[in-house]
Amino acid sequence: MELRNNLNVLLSTLLVMVMSVIIGSYIAYESTIPEGYELLFLLPFSFGICFALFLAKTLVTKGSVFLWTFTVFAGVRYLVLPVLMVVQGMFSGYAYVPPQPDSIRTGLLLMVYELVVSSVVIKILFSKRTDAFQRLQSDTVSVDCSDGNLVYWLFIALSLFMLVLKPSALWRLSFFTDFSYGRTAGESRGFIELLTTHFLILSKLLLFFIVIKKCRVLYNKTRRSIYVI
Repeated sequence: MELRNNLNVLLSTLLVMVMSVIIGSYIAYESTIPEGYELLFLLPFSFGICFALFLAKTLVTKGSVFLWTFTVFAGVRYLVLPVLMVVQGMFSGYAYVPPQPDSIRTGLLLMVYELVVSSVVIKILFSKRTDAFQRLQSDTVSVDCSDGNLVYWLFIALSLFMLVLKPSALWRLSFFTDFSYGRTAGESRGFIELLTTHFLILSKLLLFFIVIKKCRVLYNKTRRSIYVI
């Protein structure tokens, strides 16, 4: 078992490091990056280093839902989003007045600082974590919530149906495109399109609730801490 864990740690570390080096190098040598984003390449590099030093072993050996969630979302922020920004050439955000280049550089350094501190804290906490949760008995802890996800799935299906009717609503989400398009033109667009966008946002929350309910069921059935930590 230990040998298998060590092999998984090694493979996952190599995979993340290779992706980080490729993405970071691509961003660093890209000549079309606007002023202020020169340090954008630090994000994928810092994620690769933090993953190798602090997250990889803990992620594989502890098997925590929290750790997986943190790592996946950090990967999206520090690997996927930077390279998409460069490939698509979309660097604007929510503000009507764009920030100064010095502010952008400071923001990028703060993101690196945030990732380093979070990774170190996670490493420390999980290295000191006991297996108390795994020893909990069913008569001491009970996590309950209402049964059934039919209403949730119906709402999600309705949101997808509305998206088929109004696919332009997807362009109001800044993750998929330049948000300035939706920001400047949103007031003049149709009510159904605006409603569809908000339905999509709410559907993402409902999917989160469904996952949490599933973890509750698995925890009550197996009493394994992986589903609650």
